[in-house]
Amino acid sequence: MIAPPLIALGYLLARVRLAAGHPGEDERWLLFPALILGHLGGLVVLLLWPFRLSIVLGGFSGFIDRLPDVIAPGRAVGSFGYWFDILGAASILAGAWWILLGTLTARHPGPVRWLMRPFLQDAIPALARALIPVGVLAVVVGFGWLMFQPL
Repeated sequence: MIAPPLIALGYLLARVRLAAGHPGEDERWLLFPALILGHLGGLVVLLLWPFRLSIVLGGFSGFIDRLPDVIAPGRAVGSFGYWFDILGAASILAGAWWILLGTLTARHPGPVRWLMRPFLQDAIPALARALIPVGVLAVVVGFGWLMFQPL
C-alpha cells in the first residue's frame, strides 16, 4: 500500500533533479530506476485507460444497450456475452484513442519527448507512427468482437 506513493514521490524528485540540470554519472543510478518505473506506469495508464473505463462502465446495466442493435444486440447483464461485448467496445475505444494519440505525437513529439526525458528521445516519432496501425487493428478487432455471437 505504501509502494505506489513512494514510487510517485521518487519519480517526482527525479524529474525535479533532471529539471535542475544534467545529472552526473554517479547520480544516474539513483535517478533512472525511479524514472523508468514512473514512465512505465504512466505509459500503462495512458495506453490502457479505455479498457479500465469500459470495465467500470460495464458494471452499469445500460452500457451495451446504448449500442445499436445492428452492431451488438443487447445481452443479459453479467452474462459471458455481455462482458464479451464490453471488451469489444473497449477495444474500439482504445483503438480510436491510440490512433489519435499516435497521430498527435507523430506531428508534435515535443511534449512527449519532454515527458519521457531522458529516454527514447529519437524513437518517439517512430513509436507514435507505429501506434496508428495498432489502433486501426484494435478498432477492427473490436467491431469483429461485437459482430461475433458466441453460442
